[in-house]
Amino acid sequence: EIEPVVVKEPANATAYRLIGLCRLQLKKYDSAIDALKKARDLTLAREQQDDPTARTALARAYFYSEKYAEAVPELEYVMKQPKVDPAFYYLLGFAYYRSNNEEGAVTALNKAVELSDKDLDSWRVLTEILISRVTANPADAALTAKATAAAQKVK
Repeated sequence: EIEPVVVKEPANATAYRLIGLCRLQLKKYDSAIDALKKARDLTLAREQQDDPTARTALARAYFYSEKYAEAVPELEYVMKQPKVDPAFYYLLGFAYYRSNNEEGAVTALNKAVELSDKDLDSWRVLTEILISRVTANPADAALTAKATAAAQKVK
């Protein structure tokens, strides 16, 4: 039981991080968010540095709880780390898309499919965006070709 630790030591960032990670695994996203935010904030206040583990998990918790606007800054932070799991490009692209940042979505999703041509989730969202653009501008042959090529990847 790690939760009694935070009762005795309310400034223990490590305990909050572990609680948040456990809750994330249990798909208790809202309570994971609370614990991970606390870990992030305590680490920043006490150590004057970010907590990459807490922020990465926080990005996922926000994403999985469909709090896309809140996920974006955490995902942008993750993207600045030295080693980034390519799946985070999809998460960022989708979060941008759901936050009405279509250009950001296209950029992130293009990077996702560049890193993994078989990333069907990224191809699906990218295709949806491109098809909506073609619908708005049917005379654009280059855009139509891009949308068609993307749709072929989803088949």
